[in-house]
Amino acid sequence: RAYRRLRRLVLHGPQFPRMEVHGMARPETLRLIERSGGRLVEAVPDQSHGDESEGFLYIVNKPG
Repeated sequence: RAYRRLRRLVLHGPQFPRMEVHGMARPETLRLIERSGGRLVEAVPDQSHGDESEGFLYIVNKPG
């Protein structure tokens, strides 16, 4: 049993959940926030995705 698990790990790699991330242009992001009833508090530059393109961390509040 342990051998089978080890073999599967070696052949196929760890089975972690996958998450896909797709970028959006800043104007489109801001329109989506507004249409959803949100209010932009701050947009902080964020390059955690790499240096290929400009990125931001959007801090949003939705008044309730």
